[in-house]
Amino acid sequence: MTNVQRTVKLFENAGAAGFFIEDQVFPKRCGHMEGKQIIPAEEMVAKIKAAVDARIDQDLVIMARPMPSESAGSTRP
Repeated sequence: MTNVQRTVKLFENAGAAGFFIEDQVFPKRCGHMEGKQIIPAEEMVAKIKAAVDARIDQDLVIMARPMPSESAGSTRP
């Protein structure tokens, strides 16, 4: 989760008001395209917790944007 923690610090240092965390596997695909892959739910929860724990500015908004596994042909392992 070090990438998530580093990203939070970068956004805070840049003065961002907030950001989204998504659960698609790289490379991401447009929402209406089939064949998207998403990380396991447990991994998404760990990413959110890591981001919240890394946050220093309590006003920084962290938004999670999970994709339902049954939508548009995506698959969750």
